[in-house]
Amino acid sequence: MIKNTIAFLILLVITASESNAQVVSCSSLCVQSIVMDTTNNELDVTIINADSNQINYPVVVVVDTAGDTIANIGALFYLFAQLGGDTVTHDLPTTLDSLPANFTGTVYVTDAIYDTTCAYTFPMNCSTLSVSEISATNTVIIYPNPANDYTTINLGNTSGRQIGITLYDVTGRELRSFFTTDSMLTIQKENLSNGIYVISILIDNKRITNKIIFE
Repeated sequence: MIKNTIAFLILLVITASESNAQVVSCSSLCVQSIVMDTTNNELDVTIINADSNQINYPVVVVVDTAGDTIANIGALFYLFAQLGGDTVTHDLPTTLDSLPANFTGTVYVTDAIYDTTCAYTFPMNCSTLSVSEISATNTVIIYPNPANDYTTINLGNTSGRQIGITLYDVTGRELRSFFTTDSMLTIQKENLSNGIYVISILIDNKRITNKIIFE
């Protein structure tokens, strides 16, 4: 579990001050969907980032209309970044057993380096974002996830296109990269430690990012 400790956040602030990164515009984000994952007891919150800037160590929290936090009570971050142009599904621990029909609430997205928070009333209409800015809509399935020895990425119909896949650790360090025209790719655990990793899939110059857990 990644914890936002004070010392680590201080390190992130120092790192940010040495870069040319900028804060993402709240108007360039949209909460596309919230889905209950009863198997893992998580809320899967899909966020579109149509900005050219990234969200650094994004902290995503969901609050219901009563003002109760129902997802990510600990306000933790699970990815090193949501890059500009990415559509990412954030898997958040939840106190719910099921998601009420026609759920409404507020989603807070915080950049943990710049301590900047955007608030969104869900459901949202994401059609105001330019289609060219929204990441690829290919259905990508990763299983098993969490995984022990290997995990398989099902890319759906690739139509013979070359797809780039990159595996990162939670600090953003690139570990492995692959290129394939096949619909499925298997990633072996091999010398990877137990923990959370980020998989970035580039399709037609658009990117889909997701999380892989090795146990």
